[in-house]
Amino acid sequence: MIESLAPEEIKKYIDENEARLRQYVSLLIKANELARLTGPSDEGTLWNGHIIDCAFALPLLPAGGSVIDVGTGGGLPGLVWAICRPGLHVTLLDSITRKCVQVERIAELMGLSNVTVVCSRSEDYAKKNLEKFDAAAARAVCAYDACIPLPFAPRDGRSAVALIKRQSDSLTRADAAYYRAVPDEKSGWLLESLRMDERIETTL
Repeated sequence: MIESLAPEEIKKYIDENEARLRQYVSLLIKANELARLTGPSDEGTLWNGHIIDCAFALPLLPAGGSVIDVGTGGGLPGLVWAICRPGLHVTLLDSITRKCVQVERIAELMGLSNVTVVCSRSEDYAKKNLEKFDAAAARAVCAYDACIPLPFAPRDGRSAVALIKRQSDSLTRADAAYYRAVPDEKSGWLLESLRMDERIETTL
């Protein structure tokens, strides 16, 4: 199934890290019994609808440095990125304590030393961390909620803000859209679709 979904670069990330990603799925299923970290809890849906979905954004990430996953929930996409890109430091931000406890436990059990879990509201954490990350991301948000991770990312165009928009509950490849936010002098930010020849211009 991966062959029909992912370009070679992404397939390589998945193949090289499949055992670790499968371990994460197993731990996520168990943690989901203690705190609702994600909607579906069966292995097939988590793998095809979440893990591969998050892996599609890997080429958008900087070669090194730090990224932040805003509203991480069960660690999606942040833990997928931390597994596949060990050279990156990944901060997982969420405002719900029970989710933070479980996702931190998963990171510890997996020995992911490149992960930091922060339990805070995004607007509060942003006050002391403006533009301090090389990239910022939010998953399962609509395009016009894109402002959520933007305060954490640099505005000089050095790196992108990766956004994944979930358009329906089916989480099929056809229902996912990928956006990169780039700074713009006139409108503040431009959201560029990464799947279609389309540019969505909006002030964020």
